[in-house]
Amino acid sequence: PRVGFLHTAGPHVRTFAALVEEADASATCVHRVEPDLLDRARRDGSTDVVETATLEALERLADDGVDVLVCTCSTLGPVAEAVGGACADAGVALVMAQWIMYDDSHSTLRSSSRSMAIVAARSFGD
Repeated sequence: PRVGFLHTAGPHVRTFAALVEEADASATCVHRVEPDLLDRARRDGSTDVVETATLEALERLADDGVDVLVCTCSTLGPVAEAVGGACADAGVALVMAQWIMYDDSHSTLRSSSRSMAIVAARSFGD
């Protein structure tokens, strides 16, 4: 599979690439680092501007031919969920790691024949 990651901190690229390699050596990764998204979300909350910018970043990843999108920033979680329908319309699943941890109402991973959950516990924030 080809996995697209939306990160808000550069150090996540190496961390998640290594985790994917360990989980499935045949998988490939595409990473986008958008620290401004986190800054805007922290400052302004889930505004139309933040949602639009998040959707655009996810669409750029989808355009790279990924099978699944993973947003690694829990702060962007509500924003990513708000635009997730547009990703589904484009034929690309959007996954947030906290969905797996908090409840089982999100069936994106369970409906797949192969699943992988990646969770980073260490924060790169302030």
